[in-house]
Amino acid sequence: MNPIEKLSELFSRFPGIGRRQARRFVYFLLSADGGFVEDLLKEITTLREVTKQCTDCYRFFADTGGRAEGLCSLCGSQNINKKIVMIVEKDIDLENILRSKTYDGQFFVLGGLLSLLENSRRSDIRAKELLAGVEKRVQSNELEEVVIALSAHPEGEHTKMYLEKILNPFAEKHGVKITTLGRGLSTGTELEYSDADTIKNALESRR
Repeated sequence: MNPIEKLSELFSRFPGIGRRQARRFVYFLLSADGGFVEDLLKEITTLREVTKQCTDCYRFFADTGGRAEGLCSLCGSQNINKKIVMIVEKDIDLENILRSKTYDGQFFVLGGLLSLLENSRRSDIRAKELLAGVEKRVQSNELEEVVIALSAHPEGEHTKMYLEKILNPFAEKHGVKITTLGRGLSTGTELEYSDADTIKNALESRR
């Protein structure tokens, strides 16, 4: 495999990028000036060096100041509402909700969704870490509600049902409310692409 084909294959692994788009990326890099390519290589290296994963919510964050205990700015904030935690699939969903300015609570990044296939692995999501995090928050007498905020498509619904199954016994024991996003997210909608009004309506009508 020559360098053009190899790099095209690597780019095609990016989410939403097909073979044709991947090829365009390669030819763009070949025609770009050397300074751009050097900057790109530098930033990719820096990204790997300074980015860490929060030990509490599992979001990625740039740790340029050596935050204590490996917490991101959200989890380390004194202003966050600790009575509620929202479960999202991925970091970009979390960022979209933050931009909407409709939610002031904690987050937990699940890291993926369960496949509809029978042999889908539960290890594909952070179920154990989620349960441990919920238990820790309950023991500190802070948590009152867990919001399951996943995209409105089959995998999202399947994962939501699984999370309700594992969370409900614990929630009933400790008096924690389990809710899901309500009207606002139409079927097939990705949370990543939802606008502020849609997110606001879905949060206000959660149940």
